[in-house]
Amino acid sequence: MNIPPIFFYILLLLAITYFKSEQLALFNNVLGKVILIAFVCASAYNYGIPTGVVSALICVMVLHTSYEGMVTETQTENTDNDVSTGDKEKKKKE
Repeated sequence: MNIPPIFFYILLLLAITYFKSEQLALFNNVLGKVILIAFVCASAYNYGIPTGVVSALICVMVLHTSYEGMVTETQTENTDNDVSTGDKEKKKKE
């Protein structure tokens, strides 16, 4: 019995959906993202476009908590990056 690989990808997608792990944080850097893109390209090339689409969904689920170039909540508490307060401070100085 030959099971198509798309079923394993769907099971992996469901597992990532329900069991978000801290070990998946290694994909938040540039090398991890290159590995994920290579994973999508290789699966689409070897097993077809539908499998590539499912593996792209897996990548989206892995990276959905990644904020690239954005300030996290703890950083906003420590620093004042609000433009409106900067304008208020300028008016107070004048």
